[in-house]
Amino acid sequence: ISCSEEEVIPEIELEEPVENSRTYIYDIFKDWYFWLDQVPELDPNNYSTNESLVEALMYDELDRWSFVTSLDAYRALFEQAQTKGFGVGMAVTPDQRLMVRFTYKQSPMGLAGVDRGWEFIRINDVPLENIPDLGAAFDTDTEVKFTFVTTDNDTVSHSMTRTDYQMNTVLHWNVLDVGTKKVGYLVFESFLEPSLQELKDVFTDFQAEEIDELVVDLRYNGGGNLGIAFL
Repeated sequence: ISCSEEEVIPEIELEEPVENSRTYIYDIFKDWYFWLDQVPELDPNNYSTNESLVEALMYDELDRWSFVTSLDAYRALFEQAQTKGFGVGMAVTPDQRLMVRFTYKQSPMGLAGVDRGWEFIRINDVPLENIPDLGAAFDTDTEVKFTFVTTDNDTVSHSMTRTDYQMNTVLHWNVLDVGTKKVGYLVFESFLEPSLQELKDVFTDFQAEEIDELVVDLRYNGGGNLGIAFL
């Protein structure tokens, strides 16, 4: 919009294929990282994997978003909403209790019936306070036994193995009667290509219910595909 008719817009030169991905990752951090003054000086070739390099480069105090993945995994997530894991979103309370925020319906946690508000208390029969690295406890392809306290104050255990599953990006929806109005309530977690059909289905039901107002809950939304967000 701001260019004049006489102004020449330079052509964008495409980068050559990356031969050394770790050097490339390091250069990206040095040029574009939000916390540039926190990027350490290091030799990226001293790291055996891209993941270990990114972990070393991240500013742990504030960065909760940076990650690296394969192109196939990236496409599976953003185009098909497919990923691998136990399928649970978690939160830590001020008194250091590990709680379930949500589960995906087709994930191991979702299929086992684990629900929002449940508290993790043991993993493989070991109390959480005795587990030095909770991340490692979830990062395994072997079967894991999780023990919870439910919202009904019952103690239940489920053994499961992380697997590939398709995420549902609409975590929850319903229609509430608020005074004389019908209010549609929608919890939306990610902007991915399958989200379009999920949202169409929900809004078809909202129209059938003839809602008067709509509440869109984005508290757990971590972003996603900008092309989907702008539609």
